[in-house]
Amino acid sequence: MRRAQSGAVGAVVVVILAILLTAFIASFALSRMKAGTASQADTATALAAAAEALDQFASAQKRLPCPADPTATTGLEVLPAPGAATCSFPAGTLPWQTLGLKIEAGYDAWGRKLSYRVYTGSKGSFTQPNGINMVECDLVEPGTGSATATAGSAGGLCVSSVNPLLRSTSAAKFLEGKGLSLNDMGVARDYVAYVLVSHGATGLGGYTASGARLDLPSAASDERDNLNATGPFKITKFSDAETAATAGSHFDDLLVYRTLPDLVKRAGLAARDWEDQVVGSSLLNAVTAAAALGQTSVSPGDLGVSTLNLGAVQVSAFMGSASANNISLDSTTLSDGTVVQGFGVAGNFSNRMTNFGGEYLKAQFPSAAGRFAVTLADFGSYAFFSVTFTEKVEFRFFNGATQVASITKSGCNSDGGLASFSMTAPAFDSVEIRALASTTSSSTTGLTELLVSEVTACVATASACTTTLATAANTCP
Repeated sequence: MRRAQSGAVGAVVVVILAILLTAFIASFALSRMKAGTASQADTATALAAAAEALDQFASAQKRLPCPADPTATTGLEVLPAPGAATCSFPAGTLPWQTLGLKIEAGYDAWGRKLSYRVYTGSKGSFTQPNGINMVECDLVEPGTGSATATAGSAGGLCVSSVNPLLRSTSAAKFLEGKGLSLNDMGVARDYVAYVLVSHGATGLGGYTASGARLDLPSAASDERDNLNATGPFKITKFSDAETAATAGSHFDDLLVYRTLPDLVKRAGLAARDWEDQVVGSSLLNAVTAAAALGQTSVSPGDLGVSTLNLGAVQVSAFMGSASANNISLDSTTLSDGTVVQGFGVAGNFSNRMTNFGGEYLKAQFPSAAGRFAVTLADFGSYAFFSVTFTEKVEFRFFNGATQVASITKSGCNSDGGLASFSMTAPAFDSVEIRALASTTSSSTTGLTELLVSEVTACVATASACTTTLATAANTCP
């Protein structure tokens, strides 16, 4: 009887131990999963910051940097050898010092260097001078011209001319055949300008802080492809935690990439519709401000200057009776999560332009225009104590010192979003954008607060004049 009881007790103990062991394993797996998730989130943040730095470098330099020597600790780009087209370390790492970043910006959450790849192919290297500058390209092919046909770092640039009608490289021709090879969750991406790679928790194929390379992943794995200089780069779902790091199916890499069309738009270097003779056009954001200031980056707030030359547009800030004031930078988040930046006037109580104190921005163009387009951010209608206020703005058009027209516009959507306008005026070469008091149905006035995100001036005969931010949804009458 005692023997039977002893056997029963032993069985119970075995069951309890099994339960405890299972709980321990589950707890360990959950802990490991949480730690991995946190490190992945930190790495994703580091990759996004590195991409932003590359975008701002591209805007200021009109090219992308070469990768750094992965075995070195300097974080400096290594340019091609004399006469060569390809960077000296095409499978190198992020040149954090060249980008003006701190050393920790060049590493992932596991302490390994971020890999960096950039297109330097025979169709026109993105690291050559003006390698990503599409400003001289035309959105519409006007003739038989094309991008320079010579190979390597000598070719692939837009054909330039002081006469817009002779700028004979279409945007499509400039992009033709360019870009790294990348597959994003089964979708092939075209025109990839650069790729940033963290080799994940295992780090296989990556470089340590001392410049030593870790063991390579399986030759048959997507992770192995992500070590190449030109791809094909792969983004796919992470493998299960139980998958061996050396298995061909293992994947824990994190990648961030930018296509050239996206990059040049962010940098304010996109092709223009020269056939329609755009007199001047520019986004008003951190990238274009940094380029105008000759800096790698700028932060929101007072930019410290009253005038910025943004290529074919000069923007100045004023307060009161034509008193120069500093330009400020700020942003608004749209309902879909998109962040849009714009310029305001530093002073009063925000970085936006308000109707208090007579704040206004002036856009100066290089020659006379007859049509004007603008996109304003954080401009529309808002409720205050159950009363709806509609923000207003005035556009004063000048030809030299003579005012030739004044047009007042109202927001047509909810405040916080974008409002795009297109209008015609007698020949003008500058436009003042002035915030006016918001109004209600009972003529009560209130606050108007806005940002100017993009301006475009076109000749009077242009068939259309719009901003790149304009959509059917945000266009106001």
